[in-house]
Amino acid sequence: MAISEQDKLYGDFIVDFVNAETTDQAGLAYLDNVPNVFDFPSKAVKKAREQFKKTKNHINSLSGHEKKIFEVMLTEHEHFCRVCELMEIQFPSLSYGGLDIETNTIIFETICYDNKPIEELTDEDEPCYEFDISESSKDYMEEVNQLLTDYIVYPEAGDSQRLSEICENIEQECKAGRKIEQLKKSISEGKYREIRKLKDDHYQVLREHKSIEAIQFDLREMLQEIITTRSLANNEIVQKFLDQYKVISAENTYLTISKGGIIIEKTLFKQDFFNERAYGDFRNFQKYYEFPIIHAFVKFFKNPDNLKYLKQCEHCPKYFIAKRLTETRKFCSRSCKNKFYNAKRTPKEILEAVQASRKNKKDKVKTQTLNQRLTHMVSQGWAKEEALEILREEAGL
Repeated sequence: MAISEQDKLYGDFIVDFVNAETTDQAGLAYLDNVPNVFDFPSKAVKKAREQFKKTKNHINSLSGHEKKIFEVMLTEHEHFCRVCELMEIQFPSLSYGGLDIETNTIIFETICYDNKPIEELTDEDEPCYEFDISESSKDYMEEVNQLLTDYIVYPEAGDSQRLSEICENIEQECKAGRKIEQLKKSISEGKYREIRKLKDDHYQVLREHKSIEAIQFDLREMLQEIITTRSLANNEIVQKFLDQYKVISAENTYLTISKGGIIIEKTLFKQDFFNERAYGDFRNFQKYYEFPIIHAFVKFFKNPDNLKYLKQCEHCPKYFIAKRLTETRKFCSRSCKNKFYNAKRTPKEILEAVQASRKNKKDKVKTQTLNQRLTHMVSQGWAKEEALEILREEAGL
Protein backbone atom coordinates (compact mmCIF):
# COMPACT_ATOMS: atom_id res chain seq x y z
CA MET A 1 0.00 0.00 0.00
CA ALA A 2 1.46 3.37 -1.05
CA ILE A 3 1.00 6.73 0.67
CA SER A 4 -0.98 9.29 -1.34
CA GLU A 5 1.07 11.83 -3.27
CA GLN A 6 -0.43 14.80 -1.39
CA ASP A 7 0.10 13.19 2.03
CA LYS A 8 3.73 12.47 1.07
CA LEU A 9 4.13 16.18 0.28
CA TYR A 10 2.64 17.14 3.66
CA GLY A 11 4.96 14.71 5.45
CA ASP A 12 8.07 15.82 3.57
CA PHE A 13 7.18 19.47 4.31
CA ILE A 14 7.37 18.68 8.03
CA VAL A 15 10.41 16.39 8.13
CA ASP A 16 12.53 18.50 5.75
CA PHE A 17 11.98 21.49 8.06
CA VAL A 18 12.80 19.42 11.17
CA ASN A 19 15.85 17.71 9.66
CA ALA A 20 17.56 20.96 8.65
CA GLU A 21 20.79 21.35 10.63
CA THR A 22 20.64 25.15 10.70
CA THR A 23 17.83 27.69 10.72
CA ASP A 24 19.17 28.99 7.39
CA GLN A 25 18.62 25.54 5.87
CA ALA A 26 15.22 25.16 7.58
CA GLY A 27 13.92 28.47 6.22
CA LEU A 28 14.99 27.63 2.67
CA ALA A 29 13.62 24.06 2.89
CA TYR A 30 10.30 25.51 4.02
CA LEU A 31 10.11 27.91 1.06
CA ASP A 32 11.29 25.25 -1.41
CA ASN A 33 8.45 22.92 -0.34
CA VAL A 34 5.65 25.52 -0.23
CA PRO A 35 4.84 25.46 -4.01
CA ASN A 36 4.42 21.67 -4.04
CA VAL A 37 2.43 21.46 -0.80
CA PHE A 38 -0.01 24.25 -1.69
CA ASP A 39 -0.10 23.60 -5.44
CA PHE A 40 1.51 26.88 -6.54
CA PRO A 41 3.66 27.46 -9.64
CA SER A 42 7.33 26.59 -9.00
CA LYS A 43 8.42 30.25 -8.77
CA ALA A 44 5.38 31.40 -6.78
CA VAL A 45 7.35 32.29 -3.63
CA LYS A 46 10.43 33.66 -5.38
CA LYS A 47 9.89 37.03 -3.65
CA ALA A 48 9.80 35.37 -0.22
CA ARG A 49 12.99 33.46 -1.00
CA GLU A 50 14.73 36.69 -1.97
CA GLN A 51 13.54 38.36 1.25
CA PHE A 52 14.75 35.51 3.44
CA LYS A 53 17.99 36.56 5.10
CA LYS A 54 20.54 34.13 6.42
CA THR A 55 22.01 34.83 9.83
CA LYS A 56 25.33 36.29 8.63
CA ASN A 57 25.14 36.98 4.90
CA HIS A 58 23.53 40.41 5.26
CA ILE A 59 26.68 41.92 6.86
CA ASN A 60 29.16 40.60 4.27
CA SER A 61 29.31 44.02 2.62
CA LEU A 62 31.05 45.54 5.68
CA SER A 63 34.81 45.98 5.95
CA GLY A 64 36.76 44.52 8.87
CA HIS A 65 36.66 47.80 10.82
CA GLU A 66 32.95 48.28 10.09
CA LYS A 67 32.21 44.74 11.28
CA LYS A 68 34.00 45.54 14.52
CA ILE A 69 31.70 48.55 15.03
CA PHE A 70 28.72 46.35 14.17
CA GLU A 71 29.77 43.74 16.77
CA VAL A 72 30.16 46.39 19.49
CA MET A 73 26.70 47.71 18.60
CA LEU A 74 25.33 44.18 19.09
CA THR A 75 27.06 43.99 22.47
CA GLU A 76 25.55 47.33 23.47
CA HIS A 77 22.09 46.20 22.42
CA GLU A 78 22.38 42.83 24.20
CA HIS A 79 23.16 44.56 27.50
CA PHE A 80 20.25 46.97 26.94
CA CYS A 81 17.87 44.05 26.32
CA ARG A 82 19.07 42.24 29.42
CA VAL A 83 18.45 45.34 31.55
CA CYS A 84 14.92 45.67 30.12
CA GLU A 85 14.26 41.99 30.81
CA LEU A 86 15.34 42.26 34.44
CA MET A 87 13.50 45.56 34.93
CA GLU A 88 10.25 44.02 33.72
CA ILE A 89 10.51 41.32 36.39
CA GLN A 90 11.44 43.53 39.31
CA PHE A 91 10.24 47.05 38.50
CA PRO A 92 6.76 47.02 36.91
CA SER A 93 6.36 50.78 37.37
CA LEU A 94 9.76 51.79 35.98
CA SER A 95 11.09 51.35 32.44
CA TYR A 96 14.62 51.68 31.12
CA GLY A 97 15.02 54.08 28.19
CA GLY A 98 18.60 53.13 27.49
CA LEU A 99 21.75 55.01 26.60
CA ASP A 100 21.82 58.30 24.68
CA ILE A 101 25.48 58.51 23.74
CA GLU A 102 25.13 61.98 22.17
CA THR A 103 24.10 63.52 25.50
CA ASN A 104 26.06 60.99 27.60
CA THR A 105 23.00 60.07 29.62
CA ILE A 106 20.91 57.05 30.53
CA ILE A 107 17.18 57.44 31.06
CA PHE A 108 14.56 55.83 33.28
CA GLU A 109 10.88 56.55 32.87
CA THR A 110 8.03 55.79 35.24
CA ILE A 111 4.87 54.05 34.06
CA CYS A 112 1.63 55.65 35.23
CA TYR A 113 -1.23 53.27 36.03
CA ASP A 114 -3.79 56.00 36.81
CA ASN A 115 -6.77 56.00 34.49
CA LYS A 116 -5.98 59.46 33.15
CA PRO A 117 -6.18 60.38 29.47
CA ILE A 118 -2.70 60.67 27.96
CA GLU A 119 -3.17 64.39 27.24
CA GLU A 120 -3.83 65.04 30.96
CA LEU A 121 -0.67 63.34 32.23
CA THR A 122 1.94 65.66 33.75
CA ASP A 123 5.60 65.27 34.58
CA GLU A 124 4.56 64.54 38.14
CA ASP A 125 2.48 61.59 36.96
CA GLU A 126 5.35 60.17 34.88
CA PRO A 127 8.65 61.58 36.16
CA CYS A 128 11.72 60.91 34.04
CA TYR A 129 15.18 60.34 35.52
CA GLU A 130 18.38 61.12 33.61
CA PHE A 131 21.89 60.26 34.76
CA ASP A 132 25.14 61.69 33.42
CA ILE A 133 27.36 58.73 32.49
CA SER A 134 30.38 60.67 31.18
CA GLU A 135 33.73 59.44 32.44
CA SER A 136 34.03 62.58 34.59
CA SER A 137 30.90 61.50 36.47
CA LYS A 138 31.99 58.86 38.96
CA ASP A 139 28.87 58.46 41.07
CA TYR A 140 26.14 57.79 38.51
CA MET A 141 25.93 54.06 39.29
CA GLU A 142 25.39 54.77 42.97
CA GLU A 143 22.54 57.12 42.03
CA VAL A 144 21.07 54.51 39.67
CA ASN A 145 21.32 51.87 42.37
CA GLN A 146 19.50 54.15 44.83
CA LEU A 147 16.72 54.90 42.32
CA LEU A 148 16.15 51.21 41.65
CA THR A 149 16.16 50.41 45.36
CA ASP A 150 13.48 53.04 45.93
CA TYR A 151 11.28 51.49 43.21
CA ILE A 152 11.32 47.89 44.46
CA VAL A 153 7.62 47.14 45.03
CA TYR A 154 7.74 43.71 46.66
CA PRO A 155 11.09 43.00 48.34
CA GLU A 156 12.29 39.46 47.74
CA ALA A 157 15.32 37.36 48.59
CA GLY A 158 16.94 37.69 45.14
CA ASP A 159 16.53 41.49 44.85
CA SER A 160 20.14 42.39 45.58
CA GLN A 161 21.46 39.90 43.02
CA ARG A 162 19.11 41.14 40.29
CA LEU A 163 19.90 44.74 41.18
CA SER A 164 23.61 44.00 40.88
CA GLU A 165 23.07 42.34 37.48
CA ILE A 166 21.06 45.33 36.21
CA CYS A 167 23.80 47.76 37.24
CA GLU A 168 26.51 45.54 35.72
CA ASN A 169 24.68 45.39 32.38
CA ILE A 170 24.12 49.16 32.37
CA GLU A 171 27.84 49.70 32.94
CA GLN A 172 28.71 47.30 30.12
CA GLU A 173 26.21 49.02 27.82
CA CYS A 174 27.78 52.41 28.58
CA LYS A 175 31.26 50.97 28.03
CA ALA A 176 30.20 49.66 24.62
CA GLY A 177 28.61 53.01 23.78
CA ARG A 178 31.86 54.86 24.51
CA LYS A 179 33.80 52.37 22.38
CA ILE A 180 31.39 52.94 19.47
CA GLU A 181 31.97 56.70 19.78
CA GLN A 182 35.72 56.13 19.42
CA LEU A 183 35.42 53.69 16.51
CA LYS A 184 32.95 55.79 14.51
CA LYS A 185 35.43 58.66 14.20
CA SER A 186 37.17 56.80 11.35
CA ILE A 187 34.02 56.42 9.22
CA SER A 188 31.52 58.81 7.65
CA GLU A 189 28.22 59.67 9.32
CA GLY A 190 26.39 58.04 6.42
CA LYS A 191 28.28 54.76 6.85
CA TYR A 192 27.63 54.90 10.61
CA ARG A 193 23.88 55.23 10.02
CA GLU A 194 24.07 52.34 7.54
CA ILE A 195 25.72 50.11 10.16
CA ARG A 196 23.09 51.16 12.73
CA LYS A 197 20.36 50.14 10.30
CA LEU A 198 22.10 46.80 9.67
CA LYS A 199 22.17 46.26 13.42
CA ASP A 200 18.42 46.90 13.65
CA ASP A 201 17.82 44.60 10.66
CA HIS A 202 20.03 41.99 12.29
CA TYR A 203 17.66 41.74 15.23
CA GLN A 204 14.75 41.25 12.86
CA VAL A 205 16.75 38.46 11.22
CA LEU A 206 17.50 36.93 14.63
CA ARG A 207 13.82 37.11 15.57
CA GLU A 208 12.93 35.18 12.45
CA HIS A 209 15.58 32.54 13.05
CA LYS A 210 14.65 32.17 16.72
CA SER A 211 11.06 31.53 15.63
CA ILE A 212 12.29 28.86 13.22
CA GLU A 213 14.44 27.32 15.97
CA ALA A 214 11.52 27.23 18.43
CA ILE A 215 9.22 25.51 15.91
CA GLN A 216 11.95 23.01 15.00
CA PHE A 217 12.39 22.20 18.68
CA ASP A 218 8.67 21.54 19.19
CA LEU A 219 8.44 19.41 16.07
CA ARG A 220 11.47 17.30 17.04
CA GLU A 221 10.07 16.68 20.51
CA MET A 222 6.70 15.76 19.05
CA LEU A 223 8.01 13.45 16.29
CA GLN A 224 10.38 11.69 18.69
CA GLU A 225 7.49 10.89 21.03
CA ILE A 226 5.34 9.73 18.10
CA ILE A 227 8.15 7.46 16.84
CA THR A 228 8.66 6.03 20.34
CA THR A 229 5.00 5.44 21.21
CA ARG A 230 3.62 5.01 17.68
CA SER A 231 0.67 7.08 18.86
CA LEU A 232 -0.55 10.69 18.93
CA ALA A 233 -2.26 10.18 22.30
CA ASN A 234 -1.09 12.09 25.40
CA ASN A 235 1.33 14.18 23.33
CA GLU A 236 1.29 17.74 24.71
CA ILE A 237 2.70 19.32 21.56
CA VAL A 238 0.19 17.50 19.37
CA GLN A 239 -2.59 18.89 21.56
CA LYS A 240 -1.07 22.38 21.36
CA PHE A 241 -0.97 22.13 17.57
CA LEU A 242 -4.59 20.96 17.46
CA ASP A 243 -5.66 23.91 19.62
CA GLN A 244 -3.83 26.28 17.28
CA TYR A 245 -5.35 24.54 14.26
CA LYS A 246 -8.79 25.65 15.43
CA VAL A 247 -7.66 29.26 14.94
CA ILE A 248 -5.88 28.45 11.68
CA SER A 249 -8.90 26.57 10.35
CA ALA A 250 -11.24 29.44 11.19
CA GLU A 251 -8.98 31.98 9.47
CA ASN A 252 -7.51 29.99 6.59
CA THR A 253 -9.87 27.23 5.44
CA TYR A 254 -13.31 26.91 3.92
CA LEU A 255 -15.63 24.12 2.75
CA THR A 256 -16.61 23.59 -0.87
CA ILE A 257 -18.05 20.91 -3.16
CA SER A 258 -15.64 18.94 -5.34
CA LYS A 259 -16.36 17.98 -8.96
CA GLY A 260 -17.34 14.55 -7.67
CA GLY A 261 -19.98 16.09 -5.40
CA ILE A 262 -18.02 15.57 -2.16
CA ILE A 263 -17.67 18.24 0.54
CA ILE A 264 -13.98 19.06 0.87
CA GLU A 265 -11.90 21.51 2.91
CA LYS A 266 -9.78 24.01 0.97
CA THR A 267 -7.00 26.17 2.35
CA LEU A 268 -6.92 29.94 2.07
CA PHE A 269 -3.11 30.00 2.16
CA LYS A 270 -2.35 32.00 -0.97
CA GLN A 271 0.89 33.08 -2.58
CA ASP A 272 0.58 36.52 -0.97
CA PHE A 273 0.60 34.94 2.50
CA PHE A 274 4.15 33.73 1.86
CA ASN A 275 5.41 36.64 -0.25
CA GLU A 276 4.02 39.32 2.06
CA ARG A 277 5.27 37.42 5.11
CA ALA A 278 1.94 36.51 6.77
CA TYR A 279 -0.86 38.95 6.08
CA GLY A 280 1.53 41.84 5.54
CA ASP A 281 2.87 41.51 9.09
CA PHE A 282 6.55 41.00 8.35
CA ARG A 283 7.35 40.61 12.03
CA ASN A 284 4.92 37.83 12.85
CA PHE A 285 7.35 35.08 11.99
CA GLN A 286 5.86 32.51 14.37
CA LYS A 287 2.56 32.66 12.48
CA TYR A 288 4.36 32.75 9.13
CA TYR A 289 6.12 29.42 9.68
CA GLU A 290 3.93 27.67 12.23
CA PHE A 291 0.48 28.04 10.64
CA PRO A 292 1.26 26.26 7.34
CA ILE A 293 3.30 23.58 9.14
CA ILE A 294 0.47 22.88 11.61
CA HIS A 295 -1.94 22.79 8.67
CA ALA A 296 0.29 20.17 6.96
CA PHE A 297 0.67 18.23 10.23
CA VAL A 298 -3.10 17.92 10.72
CA LYS A 299 -3.66 16.96 7.08
CA PHE A 300 -0.94 14.29 7.27
CA PHE A 301 -2.04 12.66 10.53
CA LYS A 302 -5.77 12.89 9.78
CA ASN A 303 -5.20 9.57 8.02
CA PRO A 304 -4.20 7.17 10.85
CA ASP A 305 -2.36 4.93 8.35
CA ASN A 306 0.14 7.73 7.71
CA LEU A 307 1.63 7.14 11.16
CA LYS A 308 3.17 3.96 9.72
CA TYR A 309 4.96 5.88 6.96
CA LEU A 310 6.85 8.10 9.42
CA LYS A 311 10.35 6.63 9.93
CA GLN A 312 13.54 7.64 11.71
CA CYS A 313 17.02 6.91 10.39
CA GLU A 314 18.85 4.22 12.37
CA HIS A 315 22.14 6.11 12.11
CA CYS A 316 21.23 9.78 12.58
CA PRO A 317 18.27 11.62 14.20
CA LYS A 318 16.68 12.55 10.85
CA TYR A 319 13.15 11.53 9.90
CA PHE A 320 11.78 10.49 6.51
CA ILE A 321 8.46 9.52 4.96
CA ALA A 322 8.36 6.08 3.36
CA LYS A 323 6.54 5.73 0.02
CA ARG A 324 5.14 2.26 0.78
CA LEU A 325 4.31 0.26 3.89
CA THR A 326 6.38 -2.62 2.49
CA GLU A 327 9.44 -0.37 2.20
CA THR A 328 12.32 -1.81 4.23
CA ARG A 329 14.53 1.29 4.07
CA LYS A 330 16.04 2.04 7.49
CA PHE A 331 18.24 5.01 6.63
CA CYS A 332 17.60 8.55 5.42
CA SER A 333 20.47 8.39 2.89
CA ARG A 334 23.08 6.04 1.38
CA SER A 335 25.73 7.94 3.35
CA CYS A 336 24.06 7.06 6.67
CA LYS A 337 23.67 3.45 5.59
CA ASN A 338 27.40 3.17 4.79
CA LYS A 339 28.42 4.87 8.07
CA PHE A 340 26.10 2.60 10.07
CA TYR A 341 27.51 -0.64 8.65
CA ASN A 342 31.11 0.58 8.48
CA ALA A 343 30.97 1.25 12.24
CA LYS A 344 30.45 -2.50 12.72
CA ARG A 345 33.26 -3.56 10.37
CA THR A 346 37.00 -3.85 10.87
CA PRO A 347 39.27 -1.69 8.65
CA LYS A 348 40.07 -4.82 6.61
CA GLU A 349 36.36 -5.56 6.07
CA ILE A 350 35.73 -1.96 5.00
CA LEU A 351 38.59 -2.19 2.46
CA GLU A 352 37.25 -5.46 1.10
CA ALA A 353 33.73 -4.02 0.82
CA VAL A 354 35.08 -0.97 -1.07
CA GLN A 355 37.11 -3.19 -3.43
CA ALA A 356 34.08 -5.44 -4.04
CA SER A 357 31.91 -2.40 -4.76
CA ARG A 358 34.47 -1.05 -7.26
CA LYS A 359 34.73 -4.48 -8.93
CA ASN A 360 30.92 -4.68 -9.21
CA LYS A 361 30.86 -1.25 -10.85
CA LYS A 362 33.60 -2.26 -13.32
CA ASP A 363 31.80 -5.52 -14.12
CA LYS A 364 28.57 -3.61 -14.65
CA VAL A 365 30.29 -1.18 -17.03
CA LYS A 366 31.97 -4.07 -18.82
CA THR A 367 28.64 -5.88 -19.24
CA GLN A 368 26.98 -2.72 -20.55
CA THR A 369 29.82 -2.26 -23.07
CA LEU A 370 29.54 -5.87 -24.27
CA ASN A 371 25.76 -5.50 -24.66
CA GLN A 372 26.23 -2.33 -26.68
CA ARG A 373 28.82 -4.02 -28.95
CA LEU A 374 26.56 -7.06 -29.36
CA THR A 375 23.64 -4.86 -30.39
CA HIS A 376 25.87 -3.01 -32.84
CA MET A 377 27.26 -6.25 -34.43
CA VAL A 378 23.77 -7.72 -34.83
CA SER A 379 22.63 -4.48 -36.49
CA GLN A 380 25.58 -4.88 -38.91
CA GLY A 381 24.36 -8.32 -40.00
CA TRP A 382 26.19 -10.66 -37.62
CA ALA A 383 24.29 -13.64 -36.27
CA LYS A 384 23.62 -13.11 -32.56
CA GLU A 385 25.22 -16.42 -31.45
CA GLU A 386 28.30 -15.83 -33.62
CA ALA A 387 28.72 -12.25 -32.38
CA LEU A 388 28.27 -13.40 -28.76
CA GLU A 389 30.96 -16.09 -29.17
CA ILE A 390 33.45 -13.55 -30.59
CA LEU A 391 32.81 -11.11 -27.70
CA ARG A 392 33.22 -13.87 -25.12
CA GLU A 393 36.60 -14.85 -26.59
CA GLU A 394 37.75 -11.22 -26.51
CA ALA A 395 36.67 -10.87 -22.88
CA GLY A 396 38.29 -14.17 -21.91
CA LEU A 397 35.02 -15.65 -20.76
